Amino acid sequence: MSVTFSVLRTDPRNGRLIWPVTATTEPEDFQVNFGNANAADLLAALGLSWDGGTGEMPIPLFSGLITQALRRGLCHRSPERPPIIDAKSDRLTIIHLGAPEGHIKRRLAA
Repeated sequence: MSVTFSVLRTDPRNGRLIWPVTATTEPEDFQVNFGNANAADLLAALGLSWDGGTGEMPIPLFSGLITQALRRGLCHRSPERPPIIDAKSDRLTIIHLGAPEGHIKRRLAA
């Protein structure tokens, strides 16, 4: 499972959220994807919580939260989270990929 953060704009004709026109040629500039655990860490660093659903926020507000989170963490790096394999014979094996030290700070900066 993963969580994707996307930059969308409101279509003035119908009020629906749509991709900016330039996103069709440069999609990596308009979305970022995280595994669930990393997405939860990112949202916690921003002071937000996630209920598993979708949500939206104006870009200037989201950008401000990122700036604040980076300023708070100037001297701190997120700890390394080692990978974990959760294997039981009676169900699906789940692999938590983990994250290297400082991963959340690097992703916030990007």
